[in-house]
Amino acid sequence: PTDIEQKRSGLLTPTYAFQAQNDRGLGLQNVGWFQYFNDNLTGQVDGDIYTSGTFYLNGLMQYRRTDYYNGRISLGYSNDRGMEPTDPDFTENIEN
Repeated sequence: PTDIEQKRSGLLTPTYAFQAQNDRGLGLQNVGWFQYFNDNLTGQVDGDIYTSGTFYLNGLMQYRRTDYYNGRISLGYSNDRGMEPTDPDFTENIEN
């Protein structure tokens, strides 16, 4: 739903996150909702969540009045946590 011409609202298709196992654990990315309001306005709320407690929330509104008067507004919030020392896959890096 990146194109403002999309005319359907609905759930976004989430993806599994296996590549971030060492830092954040397993997770789901792009969990959210796309809303088509009208030909001039769409919105999207999505987020990523991981087993370490890390999460990202995003909101996006796109508007188009004419070809020259259009834009987007985006807001986000995140809580980035790594793995805990008691987790079995925890590794500690010390650099000098």
